[in-house]
Amino acid sequence: MKKAFTLIELALVLIIIGVLLGGGFSIFSLLTKREKVKETKNIVNENTLIIKNYAGLKRKLPNSDEFGSIVKRSEDVWGKKLLYKYAKNLTDDNSICYENSTPITIKICKDKNCRNIAETIPNVAFLILSCGENLNCQTGLGTKNVRVYIPGINIDNNKSDFYKKEPYDDIIKWVKLDELKNEADCKEYQIHILNHELPYGYVGQSYLATIFAEGGKKIYNNGKYKWCYEGSLPPGLKANPKYISTNCLRNINNWKKSDYFKIEGTPSTEGTYKITVYVRDKNKNYDKRSFVITVNP
Repeated sequence: MKKAFTLIELALVLIIIGVLLGGGFSIFSLLTKREKVKETKNIVNENTLIIKNYAGLKRKLPNSDEFGSIVKRSEDVWGKKLLYKYAKNLTDDNSICYENSTPITIKICKDKNCRNIAETIPNVAFLILSCGENLNCQTGLGTKNVRVYIPGINIDNNKSDFYKKEPYDDIIKWVKLDELKNEADCKEYQIHILNHELPYGYVGQSYLATIFAEGGKKIYNNGKYKWCYEGSLPPGLKANPKYISTNCLRNINNWKKSDYFKIEGTPSTEGTYKITVYVRDKNKNYDKRSFVITVNP
């Protein structure tokens, strides 16, 4: 005689099957979520690399309108547009080469009030942000300070999106200005003095030497650059613009404007005289060069 399952046994089997199916579904959901997060990170990383390459080639950043046409994918895997925040002082031609700082600072917060800061990153050139699986952008995108939180903190510091405090899951990538400078070939765009030496002079004869500079961010109001010099000129010669200092860099705000630096007059005493000439641009990038002026009898 064949023995059949009792109703209790069948019920137990069904319960076990249900538990197994439920557990399998949970594992499947977790794996799917991880894959989506991984894919979005890849999108953000790829777009970051594209913008870095663009900046290295153009020596400037694209603006928000140009961003969408440059990157391959402007949305994350959940179909929400990626956010692109950039330093506006880096969108002018060659600005990556002559700017020294940006107005964007990132603070990585270990609590919702950002009283406990894990790290502060200054001079950020740009960042790319995905709002994560919850589709809620929680990163605090202030005008200057950007607040990024440790994953899982219950927070929403971005009221421009729909506002709901929940575990932080934004995906973000940023690049500093120094990284972009390394990508760009800035040598010819950085301010530098062109002259390598000055002509000889002779006692009692008129003397004129002009020192030129190029590159950098021009000032243009009464002169492209500002100048200063250290050392002693031969008696009878004067500098134009005239700003002499024992330490030019200590008084960098007081340098005088001019397109170029001239030394002129009639030397009265023979000898060898050493000077160091400094030039700076609008952003206080500077170059210096030492010269020897020899006055013959």
